[in-house]
Amino acid sequence: MRRHALIVLLLTCMYLPITNGKNIDIITQGVYVIPDSIAITGHGVILPNDALPTSDTNRKLRFGFKSGISLSNTNFNKGFPRPTVPVETAWKYGFAGGLLLEVPIYKNLHLQQEYLFSSLGGEVVKERVRYRFSYLSLPVLLKYKVVNKFALLVGSQFDLILQVTESSAGNTKTIVHETEGRSFGAVAGVTYKISDTLSLDARYISGINHIGIRLCEFTKEFKLEIVQLSFVITPFR
Repeated sequence: MRRHALIVLLLTCMYLPITNGKNIDIITQGVYVIPDSIAITGHGVILPNDALPTSDTNRKLRFGFKSGISLSNTNFNKGFPRPTVPVETAWKYGFAGGLLLEVPIYKNLHLQQEYLFSSLGGEVVKERVRYRFSYLSLPVLLKYKVVNKFALLVGSQFDLILQVTESSAGNTKTIVHETEGRSFGAVAGVTYKISDTLSLDARYISGINHIGIRLCEFTKEFKLEIVQLSFVITPFR
């Protein structure tokens, strides 16, 4: 077997000056590659160059940061029990930022975990009551690369409340102890790869559980609705 491999290698070396005049490059693990031509392994097997294993950057862990803006709404019309009269609410600006970890699972499928600080808002228009929420947000997402630059996101997000304020008639008070401390939502979105380390992330988060605010005589409930647009930087692998 060794003799056969040696004969094939010698014949190939004799053939090189006639074809392209290039030298043989030694790769790793005993594989000899003829540039732009064929490859001969240490066992005498001849393969096309494109059949050799190539490095796959998609199969590496990626660490990074993300930061962006959000629009959120406290939809009291989805509370329980539903109000007899529709409640007019307004979307408010906020922001979200933190860390993320992207773990390869299989081919174009990745698991993306995020650890974020989120500032969200909402307003009841008729009552002129504004809310501001601060959350520790923990999205867990599946990321599937559809084409070269686009990927889809789907998963869930768990939020743990840090602070809540209510503003009305020029007065602001903290109501963190009167507000449900946990939120759970479904996430769907898309990412666009601008460069190897920079991406643009757009997603929608629909609250699943009811978030209650206890008042003196009753509890009013709402569901969060969030739209986020963020830049993602992943310089570490």
